[in-house]
Amino acid sequence: MSIQAPYSATREQRIASLVQCDYDTSRLDPLQVDFDFSTDSWGQLKLPYMAARMDILKQRAMQHPLDIKQVLAQHFPFRHLITTPRGRDAEGLLFTALAKPNTKVIQNILFHTARGHQQRNGMLSAEIPHQQAFTDDACPFKGNLDLDKLEQLLDTKTVSMVFIEALSNAVGGHPISMENLRSVRTLAHLHSVPLYMDATRAVENCVLIREREIEFKGRDLSDIMQEFYACCDGVTVSLVKDYGVTVGGLLATNSDEVYHQAHDLACNANLILDNSEHTQLAQAIDDWEYVETQVQARIQQVKMLGVALQHAGFPVRLPVGGHAVILDLGRLNNADKNTGSEVASYLTGLYEHTGMRGAQHWGGTTPRYRRPLWIRLAVPLGFSAMDTLVSGLDPAGEHMFCTEQV
Repeated sequence: MSIQAPYSATREQRIASLVQCDYDTSRLDPLQVDFDFSTDSWGQLKLPYMAARMDILKQRAMQHPLDIKQVLAQHFPFRHLITTPRGRDAEGLLFTALAKPNTKVIQNILFHTARGHQQRNGMLSAEIPHQQAFTDDACPFKGNLDLDKLEQLLDTKTVSMVFIEALSNAVGGHPISMENLRSVRTLAHLHSVPLYMDATRAVENCVLIREREIEFKGRDLSDIMQEFYACCDGVTVSLVKDYGVTVGGLLATNSDEVYHQAHDLACNANLILDNSEHTQLAQAIDDWEYVETQVQARIQQVKMLGVALQHAGFPVRLPVGGHAVILDLGRLNNADKNTGSEVASYLTGLYEHTGMRGAQHWGGTTPRYRRPLWIRLAVPLGFSAMDTLVSGLDPAGEHMFCTEQV
């Protein structure tokens, strides 16, 4: 089960690199990593094809500058738009503007930065993911909310906000259906509760809606996204995941009150992009053909990686999601079910034997939704070495990645 990496690093060289970083794979120099799946954020990765893409955007911006406000308005159908350096900055503005201490925020399972903003503003996280979110069932929309629990919580009158993450990262990159989102919108508006979304990976979510919901078969992807966004009162977006750009977040809202509060907060905290960043961001968002093509390619590459790793004996969580493969160490005979230390050991071995760098996966706040033994292999947009990686897998090998069930 070893991999012949596309670079010159041998297993012995990777062991030497591990010694240098005290066996903490997060401290590895990017040049020492053959396949970096620790994140899919272009803002955190420094890879050659990303630098080349940014050069293209810079050249286009110089030759044919675009107005960022006009470009954003074409793709995000909301009354007010605020750009920020990062997606988590946009989240912070939203939760601060809507802060109502000791009220509940109903959600599927959000990335930890969003939960952190809720906690800092005294809000309570109410996680109500779909009942099949963490099962082995081949449910097509594991990102859905549990509608029965949603209605029960809304009836308590203690809810200030519903916030959903598209393509739920915590459950492995699984989408929410348009049908479920419409129902959430209806129930939320019936109780006069605003509905916002982390739309960082909304493009993937809508690609999978087109694949899996009969109503949307053959529909134009941009039209599906417009309808998807129309269900929400606003969205936050980390643009460095799906748009092939290294900087940029977005808060979009239909609320005048939220906009004015968030705008003032952004100015006071200096969360402002400069002109060059705006011009490059405009080019990236406007290049819809690139975005759509690369997102669809990424979904297929993730499937390819998941199948290959499963066949090679890795503890792959099925079904595979839209942006990442999840390895579930709880499926291993030798896994320590009471501590996450097994994760660090596995990440070290994963890099040593394969050249892949993964990361510990973030689960929920509720104990039943925490996943301390999950590892995420997030495939960045534009990654093009999947054929090389997969072809190097040796199913006949035997080492620490054996997946005998307990």
